[in-house]
Amino acid sequence: MPISGRFWRWFEPKWRSASVGLKVALAALFVCATFAALYGPLVFDAGYWVLGKLARVREDRRLRIGASIALAAVWVAAIVFAGATEQKPKSAGATPTALVAMGTASPTPNPTATDATAPTPTTGPTQSPTAVPTPTLTPTPSPTAVPTPTTGPTQSPTAVPTPTTGPTQSPTAMPTPTPAPSPTAVPTPVLDFNPIKLSGRGNKVPKFTIPEDVPGTATIANRGSANFVVWSIGADGSTLDLLVNVIGNYSGTVIFDTGSGEHSVAFKVESSGSWTITVKPIQAARLWDGVSKLTGRGDDVVLLQEPIVGLTTATITHSGSSNFAVWSYSDSGRDLLVNEIGKFSGEIQLPPGMMLLVINADGAWTVTPE
Repeated sequence: MPISGRFWRWFEPKWRSASVGLKVALAALFVCATFAALYGPLVFDAGYWVLGKLARVREDRRLRIGASIALAAVWVAAIVFAGATEQKPKSAGATPTALVAMGTASPTPNPTATDATAPTPTTGPTQSPTAVPTPTLTPTPSPTAVPTPTTGPTQSPTAVPTPTTGPTQSPTAMPTPTPAPSPTAVPTPVLDFNPIKLSGRGNKVPKFTIPEDVPGTATIANRGSANFVVWSIGADGSTLDLLVNVIGNYSGTVIFDTGSGEHSVAFKVESSGSWTITVKPIQAARLWDGVSKLTGRGDDVVLLQEPIVGLTTATITHSGSSNFAVWSYSDSGRDLLVNEIGKFSGEIQLPPGMMLLVINADGAWTVTPE
């Protein structure tokens, strides 16, 4: 039987029955052997000494001899392996040496044969530059064709001025609607006074303060089922104008203090429900250009943007069932244009200089200038 077989037959039962510490020691021996192979006999001797101390290998001579043989075998194999690895860099190092030798040898024959061999490479480069002018001639026709497209763009800008004329006409039409916002600036004038809002429920006498000799408008709303009456009251407590006299709900705008010396300081309200009154100056009234169709419902006060000039007529209609009256106001005073009961449709003349139109109605109405 080979020695290795005998060793394994003897070693196996020992390994199986060995303690954990011994197994760890043998594993450490293997690791030490590996390091010994790499780092030399000193590390190997140190590892063997540590192994002897930890596992107490000296107590069993045969085990010590076997471990020594195993370590020696590993060490020899490591030495062989190290020798093989050291030969490779030498062979690799020979390559650059040979290359250097070849490099040094190659220039040597060149100067020697310069006289005979030189004309051959000289002819090579001589032909190379000879071929260079040939491509130089090739790009020459390319720039010759460049002026042709240059003529193309010259025609393109010639057509550009044509659309330029188009947009010039567009802005010409834009200023036309621009003057339209001008009438919108009519409310810009300073108001005679700021709007005043009053509210309450049932019968009340709400007080307010506005400048003297300045007419005003009152936008009134009421929610109730009984009679609703609103009077304007002067500073002396006298009743000036009957502004509203209806039964039930109401919504409309009326004018007050249009007579000479009239100046209201309060309203006398008779109502069965809740109500609101907003006092405003004439400048804050609804605007009308005097040309387009004017529509509304109930009482209203309309301020013209420009006074009526010349002969102007308008068709007025009313679809209510109660009194329908239309008043015009100008610097010369006021005129009663319509005073009917119930439905109405007719053509009337709008007085020259008219600046204000006051309508008393209980239904829908229209004013259409002719």
